[in-house]
Amino acid sequence: MNESDGLKKYLTPLAVWALSFGNAVGWGAFVMPGTSFLPVAGPVGTFLGMATGALIMCLFAFNYSYLMGIYPDAGGAFIYTTRIFGYDHGFLNAWFLCLTYVAILWANMTALGLVVRNIYSNALNIGYMYTIAGYDIYLGEVVAELLLLFTVTVFCIYGKRFSAKMQIIFAMILFAGICIITFMTVSDPSAISCITPPFAGDNSIPAQILSITIMAPWAFIGFESVSHSVEEAGFPVKKFKGIMLVSILTALISYVSLNFAAASSCPGEFSGRYNYLSAIPELKGIKSFPLFYIVENAGGKRGLVFLSAVILCGIITGMTATMVASGRLIFSMAREKVIPNAFAKLTRDGSPKNAIIFVGAVSAIIPFLGRSAISWVVDITTIGAIMIYAYVSAAVFRKAKENGDKRTGYYGLSGLVISVFLGLFALVPNIWSISALAAESYLVLAIWGILGIICFHIVFRNQKVKRMGQVSLVWIALLFLIFFSSTMWMRRVTHEKTEEILGEVSTYYSNEMVLRGASRSEGDTVREKRYLEEEMTDIRNTLFEGSLIQIMLIMTGLIVILATYEVMRKKELKMEQDKNFAEENSRAKSNFLSNMSHDIRTPMNAIIGYVDLSKDEDITLDRMKDYMDKIDRSSRHLLALINDILEMSRIESGKL
Repeated sequence: MNESDGLKKYLTPLAVWALSFGNAVGWGAFVMPGTSFLPVAGPVGTFLGMATGALIMCLFAFNYSYLMGIYPDAGGAFIYTTRIFGYDHGFLNAWFLCLTYVAILWANMTALGLVVRNIYSNALNIGYMYTIAGYDIYLGEVVAELLLLFTVTVFCIYGKRFSAKMQIIFAMILFAGICIITFMTVSDPSAISCITPPFAGDNSIPAQILSITIMAPWAFIGFESVSHSVEEAGFPVKKFKGIMLVSILTALISYVSLNFAAASSCPGEFSGRYNYLSAIPELKGIKSFPLFYIVENAGGKRGLVFLSAVILCGIITGMTATMVASGRLIFSMAREKVIPNAFAKLTRDGSPKNAIIFVGAVSAIIPFLGRSAISWVVDITTIGAIMIYAYVSAAVFRKAKENGDKRTGYYGLSGLVISVFLGLFALVPNIWSISALAAESYLVLAIWGILGIICFHIVFRNQKVKRMGQVSLVWIALLFLIFFSSTMWMRRVTHEKTEEILGEVSTYYSNEMVLRGASRSEGDTVREKRYLEEEMTDIRNTLFEGSLIQIMLIMTGLIVILATYEVMRKKELKMEQDKNFAEENSRAKSNFLSNMSHDIRTPMNAIIGYVDLSKDEDITLDRMKDYMDKIDRSSRHLLALINDILEMSRIESGKL
C-alpha cells in the first residue's frame, strides 16, 4: 500500500507530537478561560472538568491506536469506518471529519486579525470593506490572513520536511511560552487572592465540572489528526499511542495553566473576578480578554509582545496540522474512488498537492466572511468531533469482537457510550441548558446536512463500482440532522426574540411608572425581574416540549419511511434474484434443447439410413439382421432422449 501510493516516510516521533499537540492547542486556549471556562466552573472546577475530559480523550486515543495498528492508512477514521461498516458510513464520517478540521483551520487563521486588533491597536484595520454580523471586515486583515494561509499551504505542499521541522520548533515555543506566561502571572503573591473562590456560584459543583467536561471534545479535538500521517511515519505504528497520550497531557497542562493565569486577573475597578467576567461582553480592548490583561499587567508591553508571539506559534501549528490532516483525508478518499481521482495526485516528494490546494482555495474565502460568521461554524466542531469519536469507538467494538479481544471491546463500547452522552448534552437544549449551541450554529449544522445529502447524491450517481447506497441509515441520519437542527434553530430564535420583547415591555412599563410618579422600591424591581425570569422559564419549557414532540413525530415518520424503504428494497432484491434465476433457467433450457436436438438428430439419421439400406434387393439375411439390430439400438437411444425431455417438462411444470 505505502510503496505504490507514493506517500514517503519523513516524520519523526517528535514531529508527530508537534502535529498532534499543535492541532489540539490553538487560539481558543488563550481566549476560552475568560469567556467559557471560568464563568462556568471557576479555576478549580475547570481543572477538574478538563482533567476528566483528558481521561476521556485518553480512552479515544487507545481506540485510535488499536485501529491504526490494523489499518495503517492515511484516511484515518474514514478508512476505519469504511473497512468495518462500509462506504456509506465512511462517507458520513469523512463529511463531518472535513468540517471539523477545516473549522479549526479557519478559526486559527482568522484569529490573526483578533490578536492584532486587541494587542497592536487595530494595526491591520486598513481599508474598511463591510460588516457581517456586527464584525467589521478590513482589507488589511484579509490580506494578512490570506498571506498566512498561502505560506502554510505552499510549505505543506512543497516543503513538508522543512514544515515538519518548523512545526516542532513552533510547538515547543508554544508549550514553553504557555508555561512562562503562567509562571509570570501566578507567581505574584497578589494573584492568589484572585484564584479564590475555586468554583463558580451559579450551579452545583458536579454540574460545573460536567459543564467543562462536555467541552473536552472541542478543547482536545485534533490530537488524533496524526492518524492521517501514519503512512508517513518513519517509526513503528505502535508508538503512536504513547505520542497521542503525551500530546493530551501537554494539552491539558496548557489549558489548565492558561486557565489559572486568566483567573489571576482582577482589574482594580471590579470588586471580584466574577464581577469582572460578567462585564467582559461590554468591555473592549485588552480588558475584554482576561489573559491579555494580566500579561500586560505583569509584563507590560514586552509581555504582550511575548504573548502575541506565543499565540502566533499556536496559530501556525494549528493551521499546519489541520492542513496536513485534511489534505491526507481528501487524498485517501480519492484513492478509494469516493471522490475524483485528481485529488490523489502527489508531488515528487509525496505530498497530496491537489488535495491541499483544494483546502487552501476553499479557506481563502473565509477571511471575507469575518470572525462572527466563522464562530458559528467553529461552535459545531464539538458535534463533529463527538460523531467521529463515536464512529471510531463503534468500529473498535465491532473489530475487537470479531478478533475475540474482550478488553479492547470494552474500550470501544465505553467510548461509544460516552460519545452518545456528550453528544446529547452538547446538541440538545434543556438537557443541560438553553445555550447548547447558538441559533446560527444550528442553522449551519442544518445547511451542512443538506450539503452532505447533495454530495452523497453526486458521489452515488457517478460511482463506477457499486459501493455507495448500500445502507439507507446514512442519508436518513443526514435528513434527521436537517430536521433536528432546523427545529432547534427556530426554537432558539423564538426564545431569543421572546426574551427581547419581554425585556422591552418591562422597560417600557418601568419608564411609564416613573413618568407617572409611581413609587417603586428595590424589592418591587427584584420581584418583577424574578417574575419575568419565571415567565421565560415557562416559555422555554413550552418551546422545548413542542420541539420535542415535533422531533419525535419526525423521527417516527423517518423510522416508518426507513422500514418501508427496507421492505421495498428487499422486494426489489427478491425480484431481481427471481429474474436472474428465471434467466438462468431459460438459458439452461435453451442449452438443453439445443443439445437434445443434436442428440435426437443423430439416432434418427441412423434409423433412417439403416432403413434405406434394408430396402436394397440384394441384401443378405445376415446383413438385414445387422441393420435391424442397429435400428433397435438407435430407437432405444432415441426413446431415452425423448424420456429425458418428458422428465424435463414434468420438472418444469412442478409434477416431479
